Amino acid sequence: AFQRDDRGAVAMIFALAAIILILFCGLAIDVGRAVHANTKIRSAIDAAALAAAKGLRLQNLSPAQAKALATRLFNENFATGGSGFAKVNTIDVVVDQTNFSVEVRVDAEVPTTLAKLAGISSLPIPKVGVAIFDAKDIEVAVQLDVTGSMSGTKIADLKVATKSLIDTLIPDSGTGGQK
Repeated sequence: AFQRDDRGAVAMIFALAAIILILFCGLAIDVGRAVHANTKIRSAIDAAALAAAKGLRLQNLSPAQAKALATRLFNENFATGGSGFAKVNTIDVVVDQTNFSVEVRVDAEVPTTLAKLAGISSLPIPKVGVAIFDAKDIEVAVQLDVTGSMSGTKIADLKVATKSLIDTLIPDSGTGGQK
């Protein structure tokens, strides 16, 4: 009778499947955290590299000042959203003053929560970002619709928007020796 009794077989199958299901759900949560941290790290690296490269070119920063600026900006930007999930191990900034480029290398990792049960203690996130700042003069043309369909407040709004665009692109102080 014991050999033919199949009561409880579903419970055993469910218990085994539940363990695997919980591991997969935990891994999905941890990968989601890693993707979020990856996005925040990428944004912080890009902002830091761009600001430091621009400082090299326009503010004549020394390589040491550019490195300090990039490191500070990375830490500040990363602290506003990504530091909750990831742990930054190293930040390396390489400055090339001859071509005004800044390379920011970050080695980070996201400690796992439920994936630790599967033997995965952290997910590595190594990232590199390079920015080269090269200021060039460009010409901008604006085409405006002044036909009858723009009568009334539309043409007045167009004039205000165009003046705002010109003031933004060419401020009163001028840029690059132009006014």
